[in-house]
Amino acid sequence: SSAAERRHPAPVPVSLTRRDRTTFWRPLPLPGQPSGERLMVLKYTSHAGYCAMLGTLLHLFRKLHAQQPAESDKTTGMLLCFLSVFLLWNLAHLVAAVVAFDLRGTHYSNLDEKLVRIDYLAIVMYLLALSANLGLCVGGLSINRIVWGFDVRAEIAVGTVSLLVCNAANVAYNRRSFERLDSFFKSKGINLGAHMWWSHALTNLGLSFRCFKRVLVFCLSYYFAPTLPTLAELLPTWEYPTLWALAAILLITPLGIAVALLQFHGAHAWLHSNATLYHLVHKVHHLSRYPIPSDSGTESPLEFMLDEITALTLLSPWYLALPGEIKMMLDHRASHTFELGNAMLNERQEEQPLHHMLHHTKNTGNLSIIAYDKFFGSLVDISKIGAYVLPPAKKGAYVPAERHGGDDEQCILTLPPTFPPTRHFEHSAEEEC
Repeated sequence: SSAAERRHPAPVPVSLTRRDRTTFWRPLPLPGQPSGERLMVLKYTSHAGYCAMLGTLLHLFRKLHAQQPAESDKTTGMLLCFLSVFLLWNLAHLVAAVVAFDLRGTHYSNLDEKLVRIDYLAIVMYLLALSANLGLCVGGLSINRIVWGFDVRAEIAVGTVSLLVCNAANVAYNRRSFERLDSFFKSKGINLGAHMWWSHALTNLGLSFRCFKRVLVFCLSYYFAPTLPTLAELLPTWEYPTLWALAAILLITPLGIAVALLQFHGAHAWLHSNATLYHLVHKVHHLSRYPIPSDSGTESPLEFMLDEITALTLLSPWYLALPGEIKMMLDHRASHTFELGNAMLNERQEEQPLHHMLHHTKNTGNLSIIAYDKFFGSLVDISKIGAYVLPPAKKGAYVPAERHGGDDEQCILTLPPTFPPTRHFEHSAEEEC
């Protein structure tokens, strides 16, 4: 072989039992090109891009604040302060996740590195879809401002409390469950303690976006239109316009939920069907094959921008939207609690925590809620899947349950299948990952 081939040997498939460092980047040769030409695929590309977007928004607000007279509305100054703190929060946690854990060599079951041809068209299409969704969301939030008046201080206060409560819940779960789950994760070649710290750091990017998404969309709306007329000014002859608006919100809420879930399903399927988007946006979330609650926030905020916020869900004032947001956050945490989903699998309870747990352990199928996965044919068949036997606290070694399709520990990793599938996913050795 040539000297270049000796320096850059071709990658070989690896099993899940092999320990592997989750490094900041990995050099991947492009198919059809000389082996000396390398491509750096960043696992945190979308997280870094999100921080760059926040920095750009902060710069725009600084310019806006400088152009306004000192006696003008103080909203710009408040948003400028919020964006400054918010950007520092995200940068600090991203640096902690990358430098303190990845570069120091946090170990995981090896999830991947396939040769990929970068699909630039997919990247452009994703950015266009992201821009279109943000534009619609800005429109929905602008209607919110006109009808209800957007209470920025209340929204920031609610987001802050939500972020602190979620972080406290994650820390409490990690402290309570580490001793119970450590032996199981060790049997998978995973350093659970290091993963908990890494997950806790990275989750604060996705989690903070979820808690403050309405404020961030308001920043965009306010930048393009600092002042908007009220509903009373637009419809001075109407009686009780706010009650009419409340009735409309109650009527469209079921539609808004259905549309949001459908949007999530489509975006999630897209990320799994395109290797480039999967590597650059979604892959880092699947580093956790056996998720813990803090892994629910390791999704990229650029993914949340496309699959979680919709124009219809931003029409409501915060006090009407808050119950639904709390329910969604609780469901999302439960869906990323491996031991809860595993217990449901053991008892054959086909509920959402089991549904999404299997999506992580198989890395295929179960893309949204059970009803949509049945309709689109992406449901994982649980009839032939055995539950893992988790060790009790302070005791015994991990004893694997009998599983259909062979030993999952020797499974060769494959890229996610294309979508939509033509059948329900059944458990097999190839699809184990």
